Amino acid sequence: MLNLKTLANHQQARRKKTFSLKKIIAAIPLVLFFVIMPKLQAQDLSNLKEVKPFTISGSLSAMGGFYSVDGIEPRQPNALFNLSGNFTVNVYSLSLPFSFVLGNQEKNYSQPFNRFGVSPKYKWLTLHLGHRNVSFSPYTLAGHSFLGVGVEMNPGLFRFGAVYGNFQREVASDSTNLNAVPAFKRKGYAYRLGIGNKSSYFDFILFKAKDDTLSADGFNLNDNVLPAENLVLGISSRIQTKSKVFFELDYAASAYTRDLRADDIDKDDISFAKPIFSLFTPKTSSQVLTAAQAAIGYKGSDFGLSFRYKRIDPDYKSMGAYYFQSDLVSYTIEPYFKLFKRKLSVKSSLGFQHNNLNNTKAAQTNRSIGSFAVVYRPVRSLNFNFRYSNYGITQRDGYRTIDDTVRMAQNNKSISGGTSYTILKTNNSHSFNLNASFQALNDLNEQTSSFTENKNYNLQFNYAFTYMPSGFNLFASFIRTKSVTQIDQIRVFAGPGFGLGKQWLDNNLNTSLNFNIMSNKLNGDKEGNILNISFLSSYTIQKKHNLKFIYNFINNNSESTLTKAYKESTIKLSYTYTF
Repeated sequence: MLNLKTLANHQQARRKKTFSLKKIIAAIPLVLFFVIMPKLQAQDLSNLKEVKPFTISGSLSAMGGFYSVDGIEPRQPNALFNLSGNFTVNVYSLSLPFSFVLGNQEKNYSQPFNRFGVSPKYKWLTLHLGHRNVSFSPYTLAGHSFLGVGVEMNPGLFRFGAVYGNFQREVASDSTNLNAVPAFKRKGYAYRLGIGNKSSYFDFILFKAKDDTLSADGFNLNDNVLPAENLVLGISSRIQTKSKVFFELDYAASAYTRDLRADDIDKDDISFAKPIFSLFTPKTSSQVLTAAQAAIGYKGSDFGLSFRYKRIDPDYKSMGAYYFQSDLVSYTIEPYFKLFKRKLSVKSSLGFQHNNLNNTKAAQTNRSIGSFAVVYRPVRSLNFNFRYSNYGITQRDGYRTIDDTVRMAQNNKSISGGTSYTILKTNNSHSFNLNASFQALNDLNEQTSSFTENKNYNLQFNYAFTYMPSGFNLFASFIRTKSVTQIDQIRVFAGPGFGLGKQWLDNNLNTSLNFNIMSNKLNGDKEGNILNISFLSSYTIQKKHNLKFIYNFINNNSESTLTKAYKESTIKLSYTYTF
């Protein structure tokens, strides 16, 4: 096998002798950039008088405080201090955001110049300069960041897009830095050509990326980093008719070479693919995989029905995207409708999914997905809602028989419902909310159910009262949660909460006091209570200066042998200036 240095020298010599179709295609974005940019600048100059050349906005904050705890190890320093800032510099239409945090709990600094980019837009023309991410379709160029240039044009029914740049920077081997993952420098380009508008269109997409083996000087041949190449051809379409029928289609075929050092394939054996040989050289390490998704349905204001299909080959990948959940096929039906003058809304979904498309895994996993949601609002002040979902997972034998002791067969069920009622008067309001939910994981395998099955019950009630003239508000709540496991452990948390709030001095001063008490029981035996008290006061001066005081106290008088009792207090005073 050729080493990387020999391969690099061979490719460099070949590059000097040829001027191929690949170089012409890759140069198109640069040509478009230099042709279009002067015109775009000319248009922008007419608006410069209306734009401030330089502005800065943001905030600076300083915080100091004290922390004490008795019964457990401290979770914070005894003395707290923090200085932070967020500000944005605007130079004409460019925004440059900054932020920093300095203190004895957190230290960091961030600024965007390591990855800076801009996408100026004028009417139907958009340019991409610097670090950008662009999406042409879900399975071709799908949001992968690159450093380079690009253009998108949509005049009338014509749709065109092109990008060119570095999709991966070179990272040399570094035995002193475990976080440095060796990588080749990777250049790529993509084109989109189609007709239509935002709601209805048909596009052809080409994406090409290739590792630059000349960037391998700093590599260790034992790094097991292989130079790769990728060509993706795809189509993407959305059609929305006046009759509210819609159609969606995304399809892509990805030719991926894992190792450019592998031997070439005899092109006569695949003569049907000769038109793309100028863009992609097939190797013995190459593979061609496909991905597709499609949907058809009707989307009206009071009724809708859609059918969706997705299939992604095992190990499908594109250098224009970061990740795909591959090796799956799924079918989904999604109806919804509204009745009684839209007071009642019903939405549901039912789907099936499985993997092991090539039957190369030891087992095939099957999933069923079902959900149902109802919202009923008889009057504006009253609301009822109910939601149900059921997700099932089963396995069947693949290329070998699965032992029943490890076979997966589970059912995850979720049910929730609630109601809300509001009384709104001239100078006050009352609101009531009641919500309940149930979740259960049922393991259908008797060999494993005792370790995995669990059930969770949740109940929550909230009441809020507001008296507008004085800015007074009151809050009360009750929460109860119960979890049950198969090994006969039943844990219950329950308790009330109370809160008072008041606005003073033309709403510039806000104060609030909150109490929460939560009891903890395990299998009916009390394990203690948790008391939480918090007080907040905030005062704003001339909308730019803000003083804030926070006090928080926790008393956990746990009676469990596994959890220690403790008392914890935190006091914080902060000042924020906004400009």
